[in-house]
Amino acid sequence: MTKGKKAIFLIIAAAGLVSIIMSVYPILMSFFNGGATFVDEASNITIGPDKYIIGKDIDPGVYDVDVLEGRLTFMQRQLSKQDKVLGLRLNKGEHVDVNGKGKIKLSPAGFKQVSMGEDGKYDFPHSGFYQVGKQIPEGEYVIFFTDTGQEKNKDNEKPFVQVLSPKGKILQSYNLKGSGTTTVALKKGQTLEIEKFLFHESTNMIVSLKKK
Repeated sequence: MTKGKKAIFLIIAAAGLVSIIMSVYPILMSFFNGGATFVDEASNITIGPDKYIIGKDIDPGVYDVDVLEGRLTFMQRQLSKQDKVLGLRLNKGEHVDVNGKGKIKLSPAGFKQVSMGEDGKYDFPHSGFYQVGKQIPEGEYVIFFTDTGQEKNKDNEKPFVQVLSPKGKILQSYNLKGSGTTTVALKKGQTLEIEKFLFHESTNMIVSLKKK
């Protein structure tokens, strides 16, 4: 590889890394708010395309995000009807832009327990933040994903998963390959962050855990 080609390659790689950081950063900062004191005042509200300030237009709190209609961009993520993002924290003073056409319902996070299926798997059809010990049992798991193929993945993206400490520190990050060979140890109090795709949701992608 010539010096010129090598320089171009490094620039492209750096741009890709910056793109990933920029997409994940606002979501993580929204969820943990840098360890600042947080009071959950989440309330039901339906919003559309506009600019919002948390604490002024929307109450601060932990929300389940549900797209009722249309196709929108919410916190740099493209969402369509029936897409959901669960357990998302919105902090006072934070700015949230919603673009596109449609409506999004924000409701206080339910933190529903994830049930184990007859096949011994815990399935996660939606991106979001899941609490270990409350929604899923602690333990050592194999983590993988399945793709029904109903929606073409043009960019050949794979789910991105992180294990976060109670204070929001990133403990482990995983780019899943779907082979079922990735193992993760989860402890009570930690949070499992699941991002099916970095820039949009996918109705045909399901991330799963199965105890070893």
